[in-house]
Amino acid sequence: MPKAKISPDIRKGAEALATLAAEGTTLCNLWPTLGLWEVEKADGRRYIIDPGEGTCTCPAGKHNHTCKHLRAVWLLEKVLG
Repeated sequence: MPKAKISPDIRKGAEALATLAAEGTTLCNLWPTLGLWEVEKADGRRYIIDPGEGTCTCPAGKHNHTCKHLRAVWLLEKVLG
């Protein structure tokens, strides 16, 4: 899977997080020791985010785009430290 670059733009991360919340999407730190996150959308679809690799299994992530899931996780990791 191609590696996407995460933009260090906090505004984009905040917008992505707000969009996910409005959609009823749940984000959880699935495997903290591996640094993997999971997104579960309201319709039951699930995606795995690996911020260390800059990847997400969502359709946009599979096309080498920095998706909203990756941006939201980036922001959460910056805030949670």
